[in-house]
Amino acid sequence: WSSVKGGLPVEHDVEIEWDLESTPLEIRTDSLLGSDDEVLVYFLSAEGENAGLVQLYFYSTPQYYFDWCSSEETNLVNLPSDTVKVWRITLTRTAGVRLVIHCNEVEVLNILLSQSTCGPPDWSTVWNRDVTKIKFSSSDTASDYYGTQLQLPGELPVERDVKIDWDLESTPLEIRTDAVLGSNDQVAVTLYSGDEFAGSVVLYFTSTLQWSLGWCESAFADIVNPPSATDNLVWRISITRTAGVNLVIHCNNEEVVNTVVSELTCSNSAWSTTWIRDVTKIKFSSSDTASDNYGTQLQLPEEDTSEEEDVSEQGDNQNYSDAAALKVSLIFL
Repeated sequence: WSSVKGGLPVEHDVEIEWDLESTPLEIRTDSLLGSDDEVLVYFLSAEGENAGLVQLYFYSTPQYYFDWCSSEETNLVNLPSDTVKVWRITLTRTAGVRLVIHCNEVEVLNILLSQSTCGPPDWSTVWNRDVTKIKFSSSDTASDYYGTQLQLPGELPVERDVKIDWDLESTPLEIRTDAVLGSNDQVAVTLYSGDEFAGSVVLYFTSTLQWSLGWCESAFADIVNPPSATDNLVWRISITRTAGVNLVIHCNNEEVVNTVVSELTCSNSAWSTTWIRDVTKIKFSSSDTASDNYGTQLQLPEEDTSEEEDVSEQGDNQNYSDAAALKVSLIFL
């Protein structure tokens, strides 16, 4: 991303003026668990002395470590599953030195630094210094943006031909479109396991609602229960593997596709080497002309609660609505 609301791109090994007591620090990451990426931010006094250090590790089990306090890395609990995370680090001194960390508004750590919680004897000297500056270490591989009131996981503008870290099993992908019927616009998302193909999704806005799977079945099939709206749609793509490879697609919270990818549903034998791969990245193709935003927990369009007019008084409107039936095709290239 080139910018994030409320945030600035992280620069490494640069001292940044920051009064941590008056202004909690927020950091945005999109690293996956198991990537071994880490957040590593120093706290400094006005004189440039160390005033603390926070490390957040993206191991398969997420952990934290406070230099000049922790004796070992410790597991983080209650961590939200969202790929995009906004961490908020708060330091207070109203009753001792207390460090609180939130992730996507969920409190994941609340600790009072003291002789009983900190191992090194110099913890008090270091952590009692007033923090007036911060510095992201050159070893920090996870921090993308920092600031205040960063945009929480939700909608992000689509960028084409850019691979994005995304664990599709733990975090269903939501895509917003406002393409109109007959425009022949399309959503085109490729799924990856590292650098290997793991599937792709294409939604076509033509005259009927259809779907198809690449590396499985090239023929189109009609989507059941198509949405009545023709614009402002939120598509949610989910993959589960509890009983085979189960692909589910919702549109505005209505299930429109639910299929198990297998030899019974796929004529292309490549399904067994493609669809079994874990999806860790996504990429919106340059041919994607319909995707506007993507993310998690996208706000659905408001329902029209106005009373319907008498059918006899809206003949022309009904004919128009019938002619404007939405067609969306799903193709996995």
